[in-house]
Amino acid sequence: MIAAGLTRPFLNGVRIFIGQGGGYENCEVRINGEYHRPSAAALAAMDWPRTAKMSTAKVFLLLVHPEEASGR
Repeated sequence: MIAAGLTRPFLNGVRIFIGQGGGYENCEVRINGEYHRPSAAALAAMDWPRTAKMSTAKVFLLLVHPEEASGR
């Protein structure tokens, strides 16, 4: 899913944000600064624990395009 958004051959910046609590939920995935809807929808559909208490998580990753990582 996320591989389709990796537009650079090396070092694609991926920011993932999850915020939830009490009826509020926000899942956001940005690849190289651009919102990536398919990855955000996949993240929201995952069976991660939802709680009544408000919580957030944010992570930043650097990913290499799969074709470059395999040496093609």
